[in-house]
Amino acid sequence: MTLFALVSLPNNILSSVISKQYNNPNKVKGRRIDRQNRRKGIVRKLSKTELTLQGLD
Repeated sequence: MTLFALVSLPNNILSSVISKQYNNPNKVKGRRIDRQNRRKGIVRKLSKTELTLQGLD
């Protein structure tokens, strides 16, 4: 039981981070700005959650 709790805890944190990231009401505005920046050739900085998700992949 304790082993399962230790394994499930990071997954719960990760899922909450992901849900916060994708359920953000400001995400549409941010996506629009990113599209304009990509057109101008500005590289968008990765957020902290995206960096951690890339490190896990």
